[in-house]
Amino acid sequence: MKASRFICLMILAVSLVISPVIAHAGGVISLPKTGQTISYYAGDDGAVQAGVDWPVNRFATSGSMVMDNLTGLQWSQTGNLGGAMTWKDALTYVNNLNSLGYLGYTDWRMPNVKELETLRNYGVTNSATWLNNQGFQDIQGTYWSSTAYLSVYGSTEDTWFVRLDGIGRNFDSRDYAGSLYYILPVRGGQTSSPDPAYPANTPKTGDDACVSGSGSSWTLYDPCSNNGSPAGQDGQLKMGVSWPTNGNSPDGRFTVTGSTIADKTMLDNLTGLMWSADMNTGNKLTWTGALDAIANYNATNYLGYTGWRLANFNELNSLINFNKSWILTQNTDKEPLYNGHWQYLMDQGFIGDPTSPPVKYEEFWTSTTAGREVGRAKTTTSLPWMAVRDASLPVVPEPVSTILFATGGAVFAGRNYLRKRKK
Repeated sequence: MKASRFICLMILAVSLVISPVIAHAGGVISLPKTGQTISYYAGDDGAVQAGVDWPVNRFATSGSMVMDNLTGLQWSQTGNLGGAMTWKDALTYVNNLNSLGYLGYTDWRMPNVKELETLRNYGVTNSATWLNNQGFQDIQGTYWSSTAYLSVYGSTEDTWFVRLDGIGRNFDSRDYAGSLYYILPVRGGQTSSPDPAYPANTPKTGDDACVSGSGSSWTLYDPCSNNGSPAGQDGQLKMGVSWPTNGNSPDGRFTVTGSTIADKTMLDNLTGLMWSADMNTGNKLTWTGALDAIANYNATNYLGYTGWRLANFNELNSLINFNKSWILTQNTDKEPLYNGHWQYLMDQGFIGDPTSPPVKYEEFWTSTTAGREVGRAKTTTSLPWMAVRDASLPVVPEPVSTILFATGGAVFAGRNYLRKRKK
């Protein structure tokens, strides 16, 4: 299997607060808590625990199926159907389950990358072991998703997979004898509209591409138009709640207020989260330094608001757009290629540092420790980071005019890995 590495998302801000802005209503969906409940530093995920509470009885088993009462997704109870296999064989296997009416249903699918990631519990070191104690059986370490991956190098042979025995998502060759992972069929969930019966609906991934081929030879269809083979790919099904289009950003997902680093915020109409628009990748901090900088933001009413926090894993993850056209976007000047995820955000209005743009394999701090591996966070490593708040919180009652520079050594407790370095 190919060596892997991932990346994340962030925001740092050096900012001049001009005046308070009217708070906005909540988003279309609510993000769940990460599961981390232990705090290792003031303001980290374990201390803040942002997000929707998990149901007391989150999982319910019935007839060899497990219902997730948090998301509305219904999973196969068995996590080792057919053994490890290639992605192409895995899709075919799920299609065959539908032909056989597996467990009385014909609408099983391979989960997309966001659906799979809802099964992670960041309060434990091994989510697979945790799931096996929640009603699942024989959950393995690594599972294929239905979400295709297209690298900035133009490769079309890879697909995202998700680790449940650790952290991160990776990608690997979808039809290669050495790239064998497991499948965990799912059904139900949301198709376009949110379902208020479940606290944390899953959004679409943004993927609208699909592939057809074998080995290392694959034809990309973007948009998909149901051309992919085998059937059941994320770009065909597009499961999840649709992204809003009522904002003033180019794709309508975000409502942009202000125009410069000094006053600009990005309201995500999908999640109801307000982000600082400043993607200052040139001002990196240690994990604890980022947390300290956030505390300073709140003490000085940064951008006219309090309630800022270092984004947790689920919050950063919500910004990722798996649309393959974005991943193809490249920077053609002397700087390294932009990661397509970053380019999407900048195209919507986030502001990157022109002297230090995001690099191909950038990593960003989140407030979430990986299980109890706090040793990773409390290092001297400096990374970018993102400031976020709930848009529904009240604004600062009086205008503030002050310049705040975040220059200390602070960063977060867990890295959000989103891409893999190919060797």
